[in-house]
Amino acid sequence: KSLPLATSASKRGSRFVINLEPCKIVNSMGVSCLIEVIETVKDLKGSVGFCNMAPTMAKIFKIMGFLQASSIYENEAEALVGK
Repeated sequence: KSLPLATSASKRGSRFVINLEPCKIVNSMGVSCLIEVIETVKDLKGSVGFCNMAPTMAKIFKIMGFLQASSIYENEAEALVGK
């Protein structure tokens, strides 16, 4: 079940995992939304992890500087533990 980010993030220090397996690419609107999520979670002292990314998308995220405020993991299990 999905909850609005404000409700989900109400517990400070939460870890948010975004599984991008079904996505081949993220358009500019998607990037904008992801930046907003990262900023909101960061403000609440939480962390954001992306997992199951296509290699091309991972390169784009690195180039755009997403890794300064989030992490990329191979799979969901790794993302949930942050390793």
